[in-house]
Amino acid sequence: MSSIRIVVDPGELRSGVVKALEKQGVEIEVTKLEAGDYVANHRIAFERMTIDDFIKSIFEDRRLFSRIKYLANSPYMLQVGHKPEGMRCTAKRGAG
Repeated sequence: MSSIRIVVDPGELRSGVVKALEKQGVEIEVTKLEAGDYVANHRIAFERMTIDDFIKSIFEDRRLFSRIKYLANSPYMLQVGHKPEGMRCTAKRGAG
């Protein structure tokens, strides 16, 4: 049985996710990634963001769109944290 190997961006080392993956027997390789925080099987990218970072990546620095274009032909998973208390889901519209 082949082991699972995930490439992790150095910025994610303090997140706690890496330790959880290692406990599950996942082989970790730390490398600066062009886009995404984790890459599995050299082809599936995963991005983790807080809701504030997600909003900023759309409306302020627009980096989310450049990352998606970079990975247009690759499977990509975006995981965003929980909605802050009191934030209306309609508060941020019109991106793109």
